[in-house]
Amino acid sequence: MTVEEALAVNLKQLLQEKHMTHRKLCKDADVATSTLACILYKGGGTTIYTAYKFAKVLGVSVNDLIEGADE
Repeated sequence: MTVEEALAVNLKQLLQEKHMTHRKLCKDADVATSTLACILYKGGGTTIYTAYKFAKVLGVSVNDLIEGADE
């Protein structure tokens, strides 16, 4: 699995586990909802800073967000 795929899978799982909406995550992370949609549904890449902002809001590390990616 690529880093982009792992990020999408892990974000979806964490959002579900934490009962958080896409809108709430984006608002708290100060990231556009279109950016999150691109990551989740189009496999689009993101910057490490955006991943860090999501990780901080979700209470996990960036490594947790990309866990499962092939090395």
